[in-house]
Amino acid sequence: MTNSPDRLLSHAQAAFYAPAPFDVLDKCHQEILTMLDDLHTLIEHVATDGVDASARELSRSIHLFFTTTGLPHHLDEEQHVFPILLKSGDPEMTCMIEHLRHDHVEIEAQWLSLVPHLDMIARGYSHPHIGELRALAQRFNLLCRHHMEEEERLIYPRAKASQSLQDLDAMRREMAERRDKPLHPDEE
Repeated sequence: MTNSPDRLLSHAQAAFYAPAPFDVLDKCHQEILTMLDDLHTLIEHVATDGVDASARELSRSIHLFFTTTGLPHHLDEEQHVFPILLKSGDPEMTCMIEHLRHDHVEIEAQWLSLVPHLDMIARGYSHPHIGELRALAQRFNLLCRHHMEEEERLIYPRAKASQSLQDLDAMRREMAERRDKPLHPDEE
């Protein structure tokens, strides 16, 4: 039997070819920064030019990215990065991890407050509350940027140094397999 280049990979094969887990996490942070800039661009565009086709499209793009990427990213950290560091028993590290977990809750809550505004724009409704949207987006932006900076400066380097090759391989496989599965178990 020959392998066709367009043949779908199994979960195990996809996991084998998946990028290194911390490369995935770092890339996600870069994409988040881009989307935060896009969110600012969207708000300024709506404030200046109103809700037009480009605003609707950008709003949909931002919404899709944060909804489909943010939650899996936080889950990766909660399942793979934080537990490795908590094993050390270092009280300072434990406090830092709890702070970052709290950040995840705050970031997601702030995101949920932005969703109705983005939904209105994506559907083409004019936005009479641009000041409120600007304030919500600024808070979301600051939370995300500060959180990512702490992870990249303090958490990721320690987690990388603490993980064995087996831990990294398990992390890579689980992340790849989870991303390849539907969000809802009943969807197939």
